[in-house]
Amino acid sequence: MQPIYMYDQSNSKYIELWVKGEKAQLQIDIGEITEDWYNADYDPSFSDTELGDGKKNYEDQNDNGNLEISTDYNEDTGINGYTDEQELARGWDPLIDNFDKEGYKAGEVRYCNGTEDNAGTDGIQPYPETEDIDRDGKLDQANNYYSYTVDLSSDKWLASKTRFDNGSETGWKQYRIPLTAMIDSVGKPNFMSIRMMRINVFGVADQDTVHFASVAIVGNEWQEKGIADEETPFYTVDDDRFFITVKNSDEDADYQSPPGITGREQVNSLDGTTITEKEQSLVLNLEGLQPGETALAEKVMLENKSLLMYKKLKMFVHGPEGSNEQINLFLRIGRGDMTEYYEAVTDVYSGWDEKNNIEIIFDEITRLKNRDDFDGIEYFEFDDGNIKEYRPINDTTGTYTGKIFRVVGDPSLSRIEKMQLGVTNTDDFEGRNYSGSIWVNEMRVVESNNDPGMAMRGSFDLRLGGLMSFNANAKKTDADFHQVNQQMPNNMNTSESFNLNMTVNVHKLFPEKWKIAFPVTMSQSRSISTPKYFPGSDILLENDPDDSLKVITNRQSISTSLKRTGDSNDALLTRLLINPITTSFTASQSENSSLEIASKENVSMSGKFSYSLSIKKGEGIPYLSWIPFLNEKAKAKKLYLKPTILKWNMNISERQEDRVTRSTLDTSSTYSFGMSKSMNVGFNPFSSSKITYQRSSSSDLQKYRYETWKLFTDLTYDSLMNGINVGDISSMRENLSVNYSPEITSWLKPRFSYTTNYNFNTKSGQNYANAGVARKFSASGTLSLKQIWEFSKKKIKSNQKQRDKKKISRSNPPAKKSSEKVIPKRDVEKKVIEKNPERKSVTEAKTVPGKKPNKKSLIKMIPVRKKITISELLGKIDPIRMSYNDNFNKTNNGITGSDTTKIYKDVTYKYRYGLGDYYYLPTGSFEGSIGNPFSNSLSRSLSISSGIQLARSIKLRLDYKQSSSTGRKYRYKTSSGDYYDEFIHIIAFEDTLELIPYDSSSTRNFIPLGETGKDGFIAPNYTLSWKISPSQYKWLNGKLNFIKSINLTHQMSGKESIRYRLINDDINYYLGEETSTYTLNFTPLIKAGFTFDSNFRIDVGYNKTMKIDNQGDVELDYLNTSVTKTFQDNMTLNVSYEY
Repeated sequence: MQPIYMYDQSNSKYIELWVKGEKAQLQIDIGEITEDWYNADYDPSFSDTELGDGKKNYEDQNDNGNLEISTDYNEDTGINGYTDEQELARGWDPLIDNFDKEGYKAGEVRYCNGTEDNAGTDGIQPYPETEDIDRDGKLDQANNYYSYTVDLSSDKWLASKTRFDNGSETGWKQYRIPLTAMIDSVGKPNFMSIRMMRINVFGVADQDTVHFASVAIVGNEWQEKGIADEETPFYTVDDDRFFITVKNSDEDADYQSPPGITGREQVNSLDGTTITEKEQSLVLNLEGLQPGETALAEKVMLENKSLLMYKKLKMFVHGPEGSNEQINLFLRIGRGDMTEYYEAVTDVYSGWDEKNNIEIIFDEITRLKNRDDFDGIEYFEFDDGNIKEYRPINDTTGTYTGKIFRVVGDPSLSRIEKMQLGVTNTDDFEGRNYSGSIWVNEMRVVESNNDPGMAMRGSFDLRLGGLMSFNANAKKTDADFHQVNQQMPNNMNTSESFNLNMTVNVHKLFPEKWKIAFPVTMSQSRSISTPKYFPGSDILLENDPDDSLKVITNRQSISTSLKRTGDSNDALLTRLLINPITTSFTASQSENSSLEIASKENVSMSGKFSYSLSIKKGEGIPYLSWIPFLNEKAKAKKLYLKPTILKWNMNISERQEDRVTRSTLDTSSTYSFGMSKSMNVGFNPFSSSKITYQRSSSSDLQKYRYETWKLFTDLTYDSLMNGINVGDISSMRENLSVNYSPEITSWLKPRFSYTTNYNFNTKSGQNYANAGVARKFSASGTLSLKQIWEFSKKKIKSNQKQRDKKKISRSNPPAKKSSEKVIPKRDVEKKVIEKNPERKSVTEAKTVPGKKPNKKSLIKMIPVRKKITISELLGKIDPIRMSYNDNFNKTNNGITGSDTTKIYKDVTYKYRYGLGDYYYLPTGSFEGSIGNPFSNSLSRSLSISSGIQLARSIKLRLDYKQSSSTGRKYRYKTSSGDYYDEFIHIIAFEDTLELIPYDSSSTRNFIPLGETGKDGFIAPNYTLSWKISPSQYKWLNGKLNFIKSINLTHQMSGKESIRYRLINDDINYYLGEETSTYTLNFTPLIKAGFTFDSNFRIDVGYNKTMKIDNQGDVELDYLNTSVTKTFQDNMTLNVSYEY
């Protein structure tokens, strides 16, 4: 399956494919096709299980966008996320998703679409694999598509074949399937939304290979508009009588190119051979075109085209064999509805006759548009001058050449939106219908306009020490100017501009010890753009047109900033309070005029204040050093009281725009006056913790437009404490993030995270606001039992050693130093043997030949098995990995407060930081403008996993997961269609609210028992695997060495899934079960996989599954429930051979 990046195929005609194969049948699906195909729990033995699990599966496990592969961490595991060993443990064929690198290098395409192990230098995929085929960031699950079939053994839809030079067939065939020939459709497909193409191959009894050279949805830029007669100007599409195709030099044996025209030649960079590209023509196929009828084809430009830079348009025309005096062909170019266009008409003769060719000379046809004298011989005028016509006469014969050039309406070469090709049967005799094909080739514009153009620019710079700098520059570019590497100018305008810039470093006038930077920059600019042609037309303008036809822009601005450039030697208060501050101010004024705008004046001012301070952590305080029984490492832990970063920014901007339109002289004005603030605080109190707080807000200050000074009088203590909140707060955001990863011990490595995101927004003049908060808490950790034991053992030995030292020091006086040399025991024994050769060393005990060893010697010869230590026993247990997540989201729409202009003040810190799960804010109905005032959702998940190495080749894996999600939504109850107009609180006044049922669910690993499954108990899933290599067992004497390995697998997984709904029994709400599902899968109960030396593999497995579906609450309302049990037993046999 592949994405199609040009979605709209409504103008396409065929599915075209080049394929090699004789046996298979193909099903081609096009449209919106689900990308969701992977489901780890898919079981074809259950009819109600489906492919796809509703979530996007991908290899990028850490979500960093890169495919990471190393010895300790490997993401190249395929879509399912399992390695070969893990797939084998689940009872799967481990080769099912592997990429065959060696086969791919050898040109074998089998397994080339495997997603596991397809990266690296010898792979083909450098990015993480994902179900998201079109890489748009989401999993498309819609199914709306058309289906088509092709039988490769049939000639249906066969368009052409290729042959060798000796005439024999190569086996490659081209099929062209009409898009209207679909055999089925799923959902509601639409040719304007064709996003995916999927090909299925079936109908092959034996193994066969199907080769694809190309598969594409094809059409033509030229579309059949239809056929019309002289009396009916409306065209009707008739695909049987008029349709468009193409012919080219590669695929059509009867095709001949126009004289002097060949495909372009390119040199193959691999072997240096010359490749000739195919050359093709557009074919207008006509069948039974009656006298007076016209067949019309049309091409719509994707964007407006300008032909002003060219002098001619040329086109070759090929007529069929025989006399064609009864037809002519015309070409029209014009605007959207084609009521205004240029037209060229020609008679059609056999072959590529020169008399067929069309050549439109743009200067001549535009002069025809402006012509006002007509002689009735060559020049004609019709329809009160709306149609002007030129019929050239041959100077030699004095007869018409058969060409006609027309101007209809007021077209322009500067905006060509459509082109039309048409064929008219001009025969006067009824019944003389025309059938045949007309080829059109090389429609192109030639001879670009090479009128000379000039470009000039100049610059002047002046610097007065470091105090002032001045720059002036000017530039002029003619409309016809283009650079050497450009075929034509970028635009058709003459542009003139100048810029003046001056910067004064005012701080140079102050003492250098002040260490300030105070630059002031002033600038002025002017630009004029004069079009060569009248806008939207192909009429040349005079040398100095009126200013109303020009685009004129004037702009003046002044800007400054102030900052102290201090250093570490400054006083502490200076470094803390002055150096981090930066202020800036900018004012600008601009004036514009153009063809549509008589004048537009824009005045803006903005000022910014920012404070940014980065603080070193410092030495810190050893806050635990006073506790006597702690070790040195714990006592060395420090508390850092200083924040790491402090940032605060405030920006005030004012802008006014006044506009006057040229056509109506209407005046419009827009005004804005606002303030934005942001704050960022970072604090790392411990080496293992990080706290970040961010806050931003925007205010509307329009009420201070005429009394700006009140901005300062309104700065009360209350507004200062709330972050200089003046004006009407329109939005506010707060983000709090707390991360803690304590280094408690080597055997426990926990990680904790708490984040909140608060949003508040309202509009000017609105007496209510909307608020919401998202809270996330997560905790994870790894616990190693082996490291716990070794840590405890080390601690016990250390304490015992210290006690022994104390005893020795108390009982034994200090020993005197001895000068005697200590001789090692082995050296003493060696010397004794040298003196007495008959004596044998204990370390060299030997048995006398022919004499049976005594019982004591036999015992010494039997190897004694080493006792396993507790540390080694615990080492067989994998580290226990635990993870817990808690996500809570809530929203309040239509919140009110004691002061409707400062509602944000009534949003408490509990709400903003997510400290109250179901804490809501006062809300007003406001005459029904707020339909859903309250909603919340809560989800929690827990997972624990580990494993035990029972023996060298026997592994037991355990994992347990449980999750739950719930939420509530409320809306106002109505009376006669009106909302209650009163303030309410969800707890105190719940009678005015109506509860909307909200999905709640829970899942956990569970072993079901009993009729309904609820009598069971929670238990982890487990997988037991045993890998045996017969060659390792010598007692087999090599009898089974032809078996490379034997893999035995047993797996059990149980699951409980419950969906809840809130029920109102007229007294209160309670949570009742809507459905509950229990599954117990032994997949496999037992499975044996045999891998042989010849890459031959056999897998035999036996599976048992049970599923219980409960509809309704089987515990509280058993009479109104239903229970369905399904049992399934099956055996699997897989035989595979890799070659």
